[in-house]
Amino acid sequence: MMKKIISIMVVSLFLLIAISTSNAVETKTFVSNDNETEYYAVIAAATDYPGVWKDLPINDTLVKSIYYALISNNNWKPENIIFLFNNESVYPYNQEKYEDGATRANILEALQEMSERVDNNDIFLFSWQGHGANVEDEGIIDESDALDEVIAPRDAYRDSTDMLHNYITDDQLNDSFSKINAEGMLLIFESCLSGGLVGEEPYSHDVNGPGRVVYVSTLDGFLGRASYVLGFPMTFMIGRALDQNSKYIGNAEDLNNDGYISAEELFEWSYPSICFSNSLMWIGMWSICFIVGTIAGASPLESIIEATKYIFEECFYSQLYCLLVNGYFYLNHPQMIDEYDSQTSNGELLLIESTGEKETEDIQISSMPEIWNNPDYESLPDEFKSMIDKDEYEAWSWYDVDEKYWPTLQAEASYTRDLSSERTIQFTGEGYNGPRDFSYYWDFGDGQYSNEQNPKHSYENEGTYNVKLTVEDKEDRTAEYVIDNMNVKKTRSKSDIFYLNNFISNLLSKLKLLQSFQQRLHLLQ
Repeated sequence: MMKKIISIMVVSLFLLIAISTSNAVETKTFVSNDNETEYYAVIAAATDYPGVWKDLPINDTLVKSIYYALISNNNWKPENIIFLFNNESVYPYNQEKYEDGATRANILEALQEMSERVDNNDIFLFSWQGHGANVEDEGIIDESDALDEVIAPRDAYRDSTDMLHNYITDDQLNDSFSKINAEGMLLIFESCLSGGLVGEEPYSHDVNGPGRVVYVSTLDGFLGRASYVLGFPMTFMIGRALDQNSKYIGNAEDLNNDGYISAEELFEWSYPSICFSNSLMWIGMWSICFIVGTIAGASPLESIIEATKYIFEECFYSQLYCLLVNGYFYLNHPQMIDEYDSQTSNGELLLIESTGEKETEDIQISSMPEIWNNPDYESLPDEFKSMIDKDEYEAWSWYDVDEKYWPTLQAEASYTRDLSSERTIQFTGEGYNGPRDFSYYWDFGDGQYSNEQNPKHSYENEGTYNVKLTVEDKEDRTAEYVIDNMNVKKTRSKSDIFYLNNFISNLLSKLKLLQSFQQRLHLLQ
């Protein structure tokens, strides 16, 4: 009996060890409490809604700007960022996990995964760009207007009764954020009614709270506006400010010279450009009205007055229409709610290392020259196609990459001789690896020059010539190609050509006679 009991215990212990080992293999192990600060993010956005909801006509590249901005910085690693956009995702840590993109389930699952990966030394960022709305409070009414503000993931839809489904409420977002044990958080929301996602104490029903900095794009109770040209203006400008490769708009500044750009410094730097971008539509309309009035013969003062009156009327009627149709006015007005407090860094949430730039070896573009010149997306290397989709590639500009990462400008030249004159040469030139349009400068080696790309040149004297092609790109970079020791021979005279033609004609005639003789011989046999 005792032996039987011992045998059962041994088998049970073996099974327990086996099950534990199996679980250990299947479950990913996350490093926590490692005393080092890591930076994590979930970036979600939706512009293409397959359900009963209006799509947002926004350029995809603009929506992705904040993701590319983060990974341009040393302290933000791609494997620590989950990027969900429409029906696609980028997550090097587990690329296949979020294949459906910015769905409700994926966003909540991504936040759950971050609760397992992020520890109390780390910084976490969440960004949402897309539709926003409000719904009736579910269960206990926790809002003064009995409405919960929500974000609408890509799979959100309205049924035949106009009821919204598959949304995420501010309560659910706050619950997910509360499970992420980070040193600090930056939460960015750009959607209609995003101002209602934040509120006063207690914090249990809104996204703001201790240890968090929140950016929202509207005031409470206001709709927002996005455009194809500027995308979601607040997030786009924040992305430009964060991007270490941004060439024209510039980077946010380290105002207190502590070696980092904080969430507070980022908002302070971006705020004027966000407000300006929000005003561009009205500035453009006013300018058109002023120009039309001036062309029509009005004085500058009259054109100014009429243009201003038109803008005020247009603003009034558009706001009235928005109120009647949607029940709200629209106004993009960025706000920062800062409740992060730390004993270090002047109480600011540190985001970006402002000292040092991304290491050159981290930029793989320059090692794949076929990217720069081949317009056929399908023939690009698979490693590049995995980083950028076809639409994004076709819209890609040289100026999306810092000039220091550009490959070296190259020039190539070749030539062919004219059959009628060996002193007349057809030259062909081409430039590579630079922003077009290229300029071409030929030195034919005989004191003559040309600015054409493919010139034809006749030499007066026979001899040996060195021909040099210089190519210049749009940014004034130059490259040279030299054709060494090109031999220009004496052109044959007309009598030489006549003699050669006669010789060839006689030879062909004799070949025909020989062929005829062979045929007769064959018949005789």
